[in-house]
Amino acid sequence: MRIYEEKALKDFDFWSGGADRAANLTDEEFDSVERLFEELYPDGMSDTEINDFFWFDFDTIAQHLGYEDEEDFDRKHDPNYIDDDDLEEYIEEYWREYLDTIFEEQGEDGLRFIVTDLFGDDPEEVLVDYKEEAFDESPRGIFYHYLNVRYDSSELMETLFDNDQGWDVLDNFPTKEEFRDEMMDKKKTSK
Repeated sequence: MRIYEEKALKDFDFWSGGADRAANLTDEEFDSVERLFEELYPDGMSDTEINDFFWFDFDTIAQHLGYEDEEDFDRKHDPNYIDDDDLEEYIEEYWREYLDTIFEEQGEDGLRFIVTDLFGDDPEEVLVDYKEEAFDESPRGIFYHYLNVRYDSSELMETLFDNDQGWDVLDNFPTKEEFRDEMMDKKKTSK
């Protein structure tokens, strides 16, 4: 004999992997998933079906809630999550450190490449326009100075992370989500 009981999804007793997934939902998200289940299963669901849906098909739930997938859901529910606006606070320091590495390891050629291939700027104009401001008047020093001062954080975010252009063009540069994860880890360890 099957016994079904009427119960709000947020009051359901999940177990194992289903419990791990359910623990991260807000009450509003539970309400939304409950409406989804009522649409998909108008005759109701067994305890096992509910738990297994959370455990093995959580991508469907995450997408229903407006996330890309389970990984996106987890990232955005992390207490150290950094949204795009706040991520800008981290880019300038990260960019300087990246340029320091290029300056030391690749010199003028690496910096010239970034000026032309990433930003699409004319290197000869840069050499003329920024010579007086640079601490080092060599081409390497001028390109380094230019790349450190020319673009503000929002311009860097747009250039580096729209369509993951930085990752696509530059050596050892993260995608936006990899950058976000790294900055979230940094935020977590600084607490």
